[in-house]
Amino acid sequence: MMPWGPIYKAAAGKQRTPLEVTTVKRTDGTLTDGLCDTLTLIMDTCVPSEEVPPTSFHEGIRTQAENYAGEIDDVPFAIQEVRAVVKEFESGKSPGEDGFTSEILAGVFGILPGSLTFIFSRCLGEGIFPNRWKKSDIVLTTKPGKKGSMDPSKYRPISLLPIMAKTLEKLMINRIMYDLRKRGKLSERQYGFIPQKSTIDALKAVRDAARGCLDRKEYGAMVSLDVRGAFNGAWWPAILKRLAEMGCPERWAWESNLQFNPEKTQVLRIGRRQIQRELAVYLLGSRLALVSELRYLGVYFESSLRWNSHVAYICKKATQLINVLARSAKMYWGLGSEALRVIYRGAIVPIMTYAITVWVDALDVWRNVAALRRVQRLMLLRIIKGVRTISYDACCVIAGERPIEMEAREIANIQKTMAEGEQVDRPLPPVDWPHPARIIDVEKAFEGDADPTYAVYTDGNAGRP
Repeated sequence: MMPWGPIYKAAAGKQRTPLEVTTVKRTDGTLTDGLCDTLTLIMDTCVPSEEVPPTSFHEGIRTQAENYAGEIDDVPFAIQEVRAVVKEFESGKSPGEDGFTSEILAGVFGILPGSLTFIFSRCLGEGIFPNRWKKSDIVLTTKPGKKGSMDPSKYRPISLLPIMAKTLEKLMINRIMYDLRKRGKLSERQYGFIPQKSTIDALKAVRDAARGCLDRKEYGAMVSLDVRGAFNGAWWPAILKRLAEMGCPERWAWESNLQFNPEKTQVLRIGRRQIQRELAVYLLGSRLALVSELRYLGVYFESSLRWNSHVAYICKKATQLINVLARSAKMYWGLGSEALRVIYRGAIVPIMTYAITVWVDALDVWRNVAALRRVQRLMLLRIIKGVRTISYDACCVIAGERPIEMEAREIANIQKTMAEGEQVDRPLPPVDWPHPARIIDVEKAFEGDADPTYAVYTDGNAGRP
């Protein structure tokens, strides 16, 4: 049986369930009446109309954005540039309003690459994004754990745009990001949507800042700001104005028409000693909640960076997956040892070692190691089909697996070496990447009679048969 089949999907909660549109509650406490009324309220909540403060400042931003004509004329899109974007689309994805899938786009581009490239280049040259490509089909999904709620925000809208729109969007993003990188307009502290950066880098930056406070025996505060309706609140005139200026305006949130949510914003005190005076942080006149642990990008931070809460969290998460997996497997007459081993390597180990370079110090505490070993033993017993009395060491030997702390330290050492080691080959930094239109299409370059293979000799016998 396939390891990633129905058993794993059921255990991991990845099975798709039909959407149930239920009666929802308005802000005044009344309930919706009928399907049409319910859908109207859901859409007004999930896709709200623009609400901008009636100030001369915001009207000025709108005017600047509407009248901005651009200053830099970029070169037309190249065929290899469009081909690279077309190849990025995954097959089997739902189409937009026009019904065109990525497979259809790839087929058309294979026959008429010049014509499609010309269409996108005309959009670039004229500064137009066709209105027809802006129309989308909206599919509603229920947020995890919100099925029984009567709040209309329990639904998450997914916009299915035409494949042509997504292609032009990716082409434009590549051009914009290239220009921003070349002009040094991206912050070093920007980690999202940046090549060769990940959540691990963001977590390490926060950890290092907190560790600096502890090393200097100072106090600090880690504040997790929550933006109310972050994606819904993206005000296009402000975004267009910032793209034109790429400066650093003051009162950024107010200027961009963003609203913070004090109820969901938390503060974590950083420091090993007890503070004499209670910490009080306010946002928009509301006192922020002071917490003993704060989750950031899937990792729990504590005041003293001991990582006990995070170890407890990943152990609980992995144990729940193992237990549900065991119950689900009974419905399908069980899973074989090899299938379980694949799930262990592909699902359980990644859960238990996620961002290990950030919290590797937790492995110096035996209590944390013991907790991780208990979870590992639980899964190894199922792999070897053993009884509960088998010891942890015996489980590792029979299953052919190393103790989890050894594997975690190895992963941390490899990641650290790849990030900081001097004698390590690294990819070309994004700032040195060529213009998207000048990237060489390797497959196209080797079409015809050219042989794309190379013979590499490492023993000094070059050319010897």
